[in-house]
Amino acid sequence: MRRWIRGDLVAAIDRAVNNASYAYPELSERLANTGLLPMFGFPTRIRVLYYRKPVSLRDDGFAQVADRSIDLAVSSFAPGSEVLRDKQVHTAVGFVAWTYQGQKPVPVDPLGQAIPVNRCPSCGAVVAGEAGSGLDCLVCQSAMEPFDLYQPAGFRTDYSPHDFDDEVERGPAPGMPVLALAPDSEPPVVFGAMSMAVRSGAEVFTINDNGGRLYDMYRLDGTVVVPRQELYTSPPRLPNTFTGEPDYRGAIGAVRATDVLLLTLDELGVPGPQGTISTDPAVLPAGRAALWSFAQLLRVASALELDINPMELQVGLQPASLGGHRTERIFLADFLENGAGYSTHLGRPGVMVQVFKKLLGKELHGKFESPAHSGQCDMSCPDCLRSYENRWLHPLLDWRLALDVAELVGNEPLKINRWLARSEQLVATFASSFSVESAQLGDLWAVHDSNTSRTAFFGHPLWRLDENYFTGEQASALLDAQTQMGGQVRAFDLYSLSRQPAKIHAWLTGGVNA
Repeated sequence: MRRWIRGDLVAAIDRAVNNASYAYPELSERLANTGLLPMFGFPTRIRVLYYRKPVSLRDDGFAQVADRSIDLAVSSFAPGSEVLRDKQVHTAVGFVAWTYQGQKPVPVDPLGQAIPVNRCPSCGAVVAGEAGSGLDCLVCQSAMEPFDLYQPAGFRTDYSPHDFDDEVERGPAPGMPVLALAPDSEPPVVFGAMSMAVRSGAEVFTINDNGGRLYDMYRLDGTVVVPRQELYTSPPRLPNTFTGEPDYRGAIGAVRATDVLLLTLDELGVPGPQGTISTDPAVLPAGRAALWSFAQLLRVASALELDINPMELQVGLQPASLGGHRTERIFLADFLENGAGYSTHLGRPGVMVQVFKKLLGKELHGKFESPAHSGQCDMSCPDCLRSYENRWLHPLLDWRLALDVAELVGNEPLKINRWLARSEQLVATFASSFSVESAQLGDLWAVHDSNTSRTAFFGHPLWRLDENYFTGEQASALLDAQTQMGGQVRAFDLYSLSRQPAKIHAWLTGGVNA
């Protein structure tokens, strides 16, 4: 500690002062947000939604609708969101912040300094702090798209609430956590079939870019508003005088410093180059679903080991390239401000051993595969992977995929029967629903449309659809289909069969969108 204070602290303070991601005027507040001072009570990352201008400092609390941490506020209070309070609906339209001269409120810039961000439209990789265009993605080499990211100091409504009438609160889905690309500061530690790297004080972003369209923002009486009508269910009460170029254009979001554990699943031994899980949907449609499902399972197992609420850990995916092939790394981050040391602790191999004992033991693996659960849960449920916090991921989550990846990381063989045992039932349901024929091709099941002479056969979700990397089961099924049925033959997977049967039917009947 003495060595760090004498040799590193001043340089760390300089980096915090010069970091555009933390635009706070007070030095103590900036250092707290970058993790150099504790975040206990002061300062705060809470953001307020105002439904009117306060008349005095004492009146400030009475002028508020609600408050949220900034990570949630950038979606809950985003322009177009509707918030219910006291039987009235308040429509958020922009941003506001106040300072007080005595008791008098004085508006200040609510957006602050913009953070330059570049994001890849192809793989979603993010690089922060580099302004301008012309950057190529480090993951997939696509041209990255630059935009400005603002961290609002406060939010405002149109100051005209209306009575509640069986409406629900509405607004954009909360953004998934984003870990910007950065070089690893320490060599990774190998655990099973993955590599673990710990980052202390890493920057985790939450970004709301209005579905990629960004926000056009205009100044109005010391506040900033977004007048685009398509954001609102009914026209907000704003002046109809906004013309010309906006005063600001960009996304809103939040940046926080916390501890992160970065996991690279690079030695799984699944079919394909590098033995990793591809996130290219043309190659492995279930790739991202498998990684998200395993990430959620690992979050639950880690919380069990640490004896904490799973909400205290945040998980996300970071685009990566291994040997020129697209995949994604998993990161676990402390949700508490400045980190609580959980992710750093989980990065110790001895601790991860205990996590996997719970993950592959009766607490989770045994529970998921028990008849009481597996007989009732087809994909995911609140008793396995689903929670309120990950509700936007529910269409992707699958407990079978989570166990598949967990076993591979633990250097156990892939239990293909977990999926193949369902093949006959899934194929029979599909054949009955779409009036096609079902057939068994070796160990795999298939469907055949006699009108188009097309055959689709179904393998394990972690088997690639690229013929160059077919397993023995896939190669045998392809040969049998070509010999017995002729016509076009195509490989699919059982995950797609259970989730997107219409796409498979479209290909069988001659469509091109499958």
